[in-house]
Amino acid sequence: VAYWFDRYELLSNTRAGKPFAGAGYTDINAVLPAKLILLAIALICAAAVFSALFLRDLRIPAIGLVLLVGVAVLDQQLLKRLAWPAYLGVTGLLVAVLLVGKVVNGSRRWFGWGSYGIQPSELMKLSLILLGAHLFSSDPQGLVHRPWRYVLKWHALWIVPALLILKQPDLGTALLCGLLALSLFFLV
Repeated sequence: VAYWFDRYELLSNTRAGKPFAGAGYTDINAVLPAKLILLAIALICAAAVFSALFLRDLRIPAIGLVLLVGVAVLDQQLLKRLAWPAYLGVTGLLVAVLLVGKVVNGSRRWFGWGSYGIQPSELMKLSLILLGAHLFSSDPQGLVHRPWRYVLKWHALWIVPALLILKQPDLGTALLCGLLALSLFFLV
């Protein structure tokens, strides 16, 4: 409910040191859509919890609660420090899955341990979000004065894992990585 009412707060927002009141360009084109997306996610999570209660299986809501609390207590500086190691580690996993990964339906995308498996390309999506947030927030003045440097660096950084994912082959995930990268780029 708070997400819904936050829309009205944006329109009547007064900022200290700003010559105007009300919603700005970023509020309308980034903050408001982000809050609506969070509202949709909250509704989906609530529906999942109620369906889990109805089906008497509380494993998924418990995992979600642990993840929610874990993300809420994480320090943003820690996430910034983990951006590059996460990116390099997951890129290494993408190379490793091409060499020693488990073949499923003709594609080598998985590390498998019995009936359990992990797909490094899914971790790459999270890694790209962390790296993009770190890259675009690290030097705001440099981003303003030398934007082409950031454009080239960002595109080089997301193209490498996308090509490794295409080699598996997994066109859908590679396209999602590209869409994610372009979305982050246009939000800046």
